[in-house]
Amino acid sequence: MAKQQHTKKTLVHPFFSEPECPSGNKTCNACSSGVKGRCTTSGVVYGITCNLCQANDPNICYIGESVRPVRLRFNEHVLNAKNCTPDTPLGDHFADSHAGVTLPAQPLSVKIVEKTKDHPNRKIAESLHTRQLKPDLNRNVSSWFILPS
Repeated sequence: MAKQQHTKKTLVHPFFSEPECPSGNKTCNACSSGVKGRCTTSGVVYGITCNLCQANDPNICYIGESVRPVRLRFNEHVLNAKNCTPDTPLGDHFADSHAGVTLPAQPLSVKIVEKTKDHPNRKIAESLHTRQLKPDLNRNVSSWFILPS
């Protein structure tokens, strides 16, 4: 009977709630940076803020989109920032603005701006949010052509 209950919970559980953070008891960059409990959400437009610049400008400094879970994409941005990876928006920002500074454990914050249903909607939403928020670090100035309503 116990095995049957476990199987039922395993089969039914994902349809009713987000899966738990896969980091377990370890620290999850995304959960500790603004999306606690929603780090496995995929198909999103997200906004990233530099925690070191936040005192000067609390606005979002980068808008992106990903079909993958936000935690995976955010981890890539965190690594780019910490390693000052050239030719990446956040790597270049940290190299130019924070060279030689001891970085905090969480140099970036993330928030989910919008959950989308498919690729075209995600690209359109990213374009709209980029136009509206005018983030400092987005390099791609082109966007999907959207007719005014």
